[in-house]
Amino acid sequence: MPVIAGSLVLAAVSRPPIAASPDTRTLDLALLAVLIGGALQLIPLPARLVTSLAPQAPGILSLLSLDYQPDERLVSVSVDPGATLYGLSLTGAIFVFFWVCRATFHKGGLRRVVRGVAWLGLFVSLVAIVQRATAPELVYWSWTPIDEG
Repeated sequence: MPVIAGSLVLAAVSRPPIAASPDTRTLDLALLAVLIGGALQLIPLPARLVTSLAPQAPGILSLLSLDYQPDERLVSVSVDPGATLYGLSLTGAIFVFFWVCRATFHKGGLRRVVRGVAWLGLFVSLVAIVQRATAPELVYWSWTPIDEG
């Protein structure tokens, strides 16, 4: 969820152009087609149509779902609609993050991003050094690793 929320905040702040340039239109439309294709799995369809599209679907749905009723009128093609929705949300967030990064780098923000990554690396390495010095047998001062290697 933090990835999804973070990418939405970044998109609201930077407002990246999507399919605006002829150079990037094909890629952007392909990425949007991936999301639309995944979203089509969530649309409830008549059970007969689902059976004709995927003949094994009723058997698989009855094995994997406790609340599946074979006589339902509308059925989703997705085996697990909740997981499909979460996967689509995460994929959409990653695509939005890609568009934000592309717009940022196009505006000349590469130096700022690299500088931020370098400072973040310095901070994380200092935390790792302090953590190793204060609690060498723990991870993040609280977890005991299963294997020290």
